[in-house]
Amino acid sequence: MSKFPLDEPFTTSTLQGGAGIQSVLNAFEASTETAEPWTPRRLGMRMSLGGLHPCPVGSVTQIADVFQEWVDVADCDGFNVAYITNPGGFEDVVELLVPELMKRGLMWENYDFPNGTFRENLLGQKLLRDDHFGSNFKYKEEKSS
Repeated sequence: MSKFPLDEPFTTSTLQGGAGIQSVLNAFEASTETAEPWTPRRLGMRMSLGGLHPCPVGSVTQIADVFQEWVDVADCDGFNVAYITNPGGFEDVVELLVPELMKRGLMWENYDFPNGTFRENLLGQKLLRDDHFGSNFKYKEEKSS
């Protein structure tokens, strides 16, 4: 991107780089509703605010609406939530967004294995199956003499 002045628009056709940056730009273009041209400055600002992923911004209700739409339309079954400020970003999610998602039935607390691991609640098992590659890396108990 250093070839371009900060505020000079570019498109995938003006980029001389590899397919990677072109696909990133295509994804950004598809994820935005504005026709504002991409510039190195705009790309940098977008990447600094949540990286390469969708980043809904708004009130708790508006963000929950976006999550609800992803669940209803795309059958999304989970979210990786990033932060912009630490710990404030996580505190906002826990104190504000989680109650709204619970109210909508998109999150819950009554798991089959309370305080269990993700694996326990997803698969009902504490350890990896014996046919899983990772099961080869178990600690063996040493017998005391």
